[in-house]
Amino acid sequence: AAVRIAEDALTRSPKDPKRLWHLSKARLWAGQCERAIELMTQVIKLDPRDPAADLLFNMSYCLFMTGENKAAVDWMLKAKDKNPHWSETHALLAMAYAKLGDMDRSRAARDALLRAEPAYNPSRWNGTTLEQMNSFDREMWDTVRPAWRLANLPE
Repeated sequence: AAVRIAEDALTRSPKDPKRLWHLSKARLWAGQCERAIELMTQVIKLDPRDPAADLLFNMSYCLFMTGENKAAVDWMLKAKDKNPHWSETHALLAMAYAKLGDMDRSRAARDALLRAEPAYNPSRWNGTTLEQMNSFDREMWDTVRPAWRLANLPE
């Protein structure tokens, strides 16, 4: 439903970066990362001056979820520059670096995360415990879990 609503809004103003941004988020949360990447790229092309930290994070997340770990790191570093206190940036960096085999940087990102938030755990990604996850969150977690464990993040 969220994708349909965002698409309907976009038809009224197809070059509106905010509407494209809303549709990209709807696509991301519908598990359609490839399409979300395309939409976020359009948002940045339309308004390249100062992309928001959450757009940079979402781009990185989608690239990570599609296996583009080097590109995910590049975008995550931009997001981290915008908001160095956002714990999820450190978690995603730790996982992407681990998948790239750069365990030194993975550990450094994990350590930065745990210094900032010692009790960090997977429920931060979706606001629920692992036992309470809905099917989308469970599918996302099943995709993320191997990298989470490779980066030695707390469960």
